[in-house]
Amino acid sequence: MAANELELVQVNLLGEEVILLDEDDICIGHASKLDSHTVKEGCDRTLLHRAFSVFLFDKANKLVLQRRASMKPSFPLLWTNTCCSHPLFSIPTENQEDSGLGVKHAALRRMEFELGIPINTFSISDLALVSRLRYFSQSLPMTLQGKQYQFAENEIDYVLILKTEKEINIMPNPAEVDSITAISIDELPAFLERKDLTPWFRAIASSFLPEVWSKLIKSGITQFLNTDHSNLPPIVNFSR
Repeated sequence: MAANELELVQVNLLGEEVILLDEDDICIGHASKLDSHTVKEGCDRTLLHRAFSVFLFDKANKLVLQRRASMKPSFPLLWTNTCCSHPLFSIPTENQEDSGLGVKHAALRRMEFELGIPINTFSISDLALVSRLRYFSQSLPMTLQGKQYQFAENEIDYVLILKTEKEINIMPNPAEVDSITAISIDELPAFLERKDLTPWFRAIASSFLPEVWSKLIKSGITQFLNTDHSNLPPIVNFSR
């Protein structure tokens, strides 16, 4: 795809409606990705909304990471976890009272869109919700179709882990993903020394990820699975 086509994909995605939240992670409405991620004049924050971050571990227990595409409106060309996005207000399976279930539906949809992993490769029950992360971070100014924007993330981020025992054929969407790599748990400290990491990945990987990863290697993912999607982990606040 040509650069202008990749840019158009991102511009169109900015019209999708995300789920707006109060500080307790209760839905209070909806807004477009553009409105919810744009820092308005005279404001120091964007609208708080729901998001998710998937951490996919391969059959060798390596963590699959992506480098965000250059046309991403926020944090382009930074390394991050396997898949990051938002449940959408307009999709009933993603906008439901059991928000833990909604984000899992969204995660399967976006892994197909971003990484080319067919939506039926995994089931909802394969995803484990291990934390909720509250954070705010501002990206560098971005120009789309000749207009400059100041984007930021103000999210309650549902952290999901996923383990596969089979080979996964990843075919990145060039509008979303620049490149893919996988690292072992022993390689994580050195990777965290990089400057080109998204703020949410750095926050997660520098705090509770090593413990979760170690437990996953030792005892598998079953210990983290929970079918009660209304029983949510506490919100860890990384806002500044």
